[in-house]
This record gives sequence, structure tokens and C-alpha cells, in this order.
Amino acid sequence: MGNKDCYVFRDLYNSYLEEELEEETADFVKEHLEACMECEKWVSNYTPANVQEHYDDSNFTQKENSFKNKEDEKTIKRLKIIMTIGICIVAFLAIWMSAWIYM
Repeated sequence: MGNKDCYVFRDLYNSYLEEELEEETADFVKEHLEACMECEKWVSNYTPANVQEHYDDSNFTQKENSFKNKEDEKTIKRLKIIMTIGICIVAFLAIWMSAWIYM
């Protein structure tokens, strides 16, 4: 299952069964099911439990998720440093200007 349409199909399938989709989206699901043998096989084995299985075999592994979290932490740390420097500059300028004005 490398096709993005298959991922989209599997995400939408439960909503399709419950008739919660817009007409265009339901048509996409119906057409994909007719065209894709792999998803047709998936549907024949479909239970709500294998919805989680779909996510387990996706490209987003635990290692990639932890990498994203580390990148997010680095970005947040950089933003905190930038904001601290900015606040220090503003405080310094306020003190310098008030000293300059009252001297």
C-alpha cells in the first residue's frame, strides 16, 4: 500500500459505511474500491480493529515521530532564546533611554 489514495480511502472508509461523507467524497471511495484490488482485499477483511492496523503499517513509525518531537523541541528552544534576547534588548533600551533623559 504505497498509494496515497489508498491511505485516504482507508481513512474515509468507516465514514463511508456510516454515510457521513459528502457526495463527491463518497464517489471517490466507491470508485477507488472498484479500481484498487489491494483496498478491495482490505475491505473484505475490514473490522474496526484493523483501522488501527492501517496506521501501524503506515510510514509514520515511532522513530520518525520521536525525530519530529526532537525537532519541535529544538525549534521551541530556539524561539525561547530569541524571545529572551529580545526582552533583554528592550529592557536595556528602556533603562538606557530613561537614564539618558533624566541626566
